[in-house]
Amino acid sequence: MRKRRLIYLNWIAELGGDPTCSFTKSSVLSSFDNNKTDISDTVQIDNLRERVSEAVKSLDEPEQDFIHQYYYLGLGHRQISELTGRRIHKIEAYHKRTLNRLRIYLSEFVEREYGVHDEKYPDCQICSSDECDQINRIIARRDKTETWRPVMREISRISGVYIRSPQILIGHEKYHMKKLEKDV
Repeated sequence: MRKRRLIYLNWIAELGGDPTCSFTKSSVLSSFDNNKTDISDTVQIDNLRERVSEAVKSLDEPEQDFIHQYYYLGLGHRQISELTGRRIHKIEAYHKRTLNRLRIYLSEFVEREYGVHDEKYPDCQICSSDECDQINRIIARRDKTETWRPVMREISRISGVYIRSPQILIGHEKYHMKKLEKDV
């Protein structure tokens, strides 16, 4: 069990293709208690490695640097905090957001290849709403020079969804709408 947990915690380093990583395809396969190294398993691991590499490359430069420091160099939150001069709780939140972006990027692939269905953004009030498409259209056509208040009022009036903070809309627009646009 401990070996599986280690693999889970280091999945980016193992599957992201870091050249300093000493794991081989056969060691990854054997760690999942799969004694048979089938050619289809090797192809599947190669495909998975490629997708994780693409996902990491899709991140912004600071996020890629964080992934490199945390997963490839093995630095902890405290060490990265001291190195960057940012507070440790900010680093921890940044880590969570970065992993969430990777999860969103990889969710379609994981569902298609492994049949694991990721609930579509269960923490997002807008994505879990039945009126998500209508709200997305309202957000997309908003005037960028104005505040979010008119958008929040229109969403409440048309869809009945009450948004308490503009941060909900900003986060939805930044993380979820881009994913939905990529799907289309």
